[in-house]
Amino acid sequence: MTVVRKGSPRLILAGIQRSIGRMGLFSEDIKLRSRKHRAAISFLTGFFLLLGMYTGAAGAPVLEKESSAVCISLAEDYLNVRKTPSVNGMIIGKWYRYSIGTILKETEDGEWLWIRSGDVRGYVSASLTATGEEAQNLMEEAGERIAQVIPDSAKVYDSPEENGNVVAVVSESTFLRVTGEENDWTGIITPYGMEGWIRTDEIRFSTAYSHAETLETEEERIKAQESAVSFAEKESSLWEEAREALLDAEEYKVAFMEAQMVREEAVAALKEGKKTSQKAADLKNALQEQKSAKRSAQEAEADAEKKVAQAQKASIRAQAAERVAIEETRLAPHGAPGSDFVTTRDHTVYFEPSLGEELVNYACQFVGNPYVWGGESLTNGCDCSGFTMLVYAKYGITLPHFAQSQAAYGELIREEDLQPGDLVFFQSGNYIYHVAIYIGNDTIVHAAGHSVGICFSNLHYSSAKLIFRRLLQ
Repeated sequence: MTVVRKGSPRLILAGIQRSIGRMGLFSEDIKLRSRKHRAAISFLTGFFLLLGMYTGAAGAPVLEKESSAVCISLAEDYLNVRKTPSVNGMIIGKWYRYSIGTILKETEDGEWLWIRSGDVRGYVSASLTATGEEAQNLMEEAGERIAQVIPDSAKVYDSPEENGNVVAVVSESTFLRVTGEENDWTGIITPYGMEGWIRTDEIRFSTAYSHAETLETEEERIKAQESAVSFAEKESSLWEEAREALLDAEEYKVAFMEAQMVREEAVAALKEGKKTSQKAADLKNALQEQKSAKRSAQEAEADAEKKVAQAQKASIRAQAAERVAIEETRLAPHGAPGSDFVTTRDHTVYFEPSLGEELVNYACQFVGNPYVWGGESLTNGCDCSGFTMLVYAKYGITLPHFAQSQAAYGELIREEDLQPGDLVFFQSGNYIYHVAIYIGNDTIVHAAGHSVGICFSNLHYSSAKLIFRRLLQ
């Protein structure tokens, strides 16, 4: 296995230096989905507001002269949103510069506005709020143009031309920040901080507006970002340990080969009749060194495999934490703490993987997603054979959506010959009822069932008869 380093420089969010909190991946996923739901509601609300079609929530106070009116924060940093119209009122949120909202009511003295912005409803100082025509004139400046990928995936190039170098591949519905346009190309920044160009016909444009944010939401975002930093640092540390372990194993292999050469030279000399005491001593030493080097190499390889497996699992956790932090950031108001967060992982490739390892890395990124019987989506849900079918399709191998049928594909192999990417079938009687992907270190990844979804398991978690087949050459 060749050791390589070809990563981009590490991008760690400036200002996130506080102690790292623990993050439960499944609870974060649930929170992420609820945040997406709230974001969708917030977006639709803002959309209808801008069209002048929104009439306010049922029972909410409104202005006497008009049912709704857009307002924009003019604060240098942010305005405190308070529960009551007073400088002593409880702070319930922050309304950052050029964030938008809707005026629901104005106090009699005109000093305070009761507004709705995003999930926040409260009072802000009228003196630092643009309203009426002033707010309408600021709408273009307040908005940020963003792009969303339309096809299943789209390539990002380093220049606005098809023969440029591909620097990233972004998936469907990914939100991209727009930096410019040139002919049929649009300059963008991916959520992972990669700058480049994408074909304009592969994206749709929209304008995003910032809203106020509750103190609780801000706290959740910063905690998610800090967790992503912590997981990324752990991942980097484990990969470095794995790299050192693999280098140690390679050194022992070299020592073994050198001892082998000395042994062969000594044996050849003895066969030629040069039976000197020195040659006999050389042969004895070579045999001892070869035996020692072989034992050390085997131990080092086992240690390296263990550390690589640990690093791979850390990568899965870091990827999940990264996705949560990036999604939280996408919903953050411009100018809020952490709103400039791009990524905490350097995405360095430490090892040049085999095709099987590439397939395993791809499959493992869907751990935690749901199990759906008959499903054919790696993100929204699939069953065991659907999971293997979709993963292998990524690498040009077509499989039927049925475990029993998949067992007829590829080459039958023994358990001791298992390699990452091989298929593992579970048999009861004459019926094959389950299939998984072997990832190494006696571990499989599979769509296990409704209660756990796509997950890792020990190869022998079941007492079923196992059948092993290799499809990758």
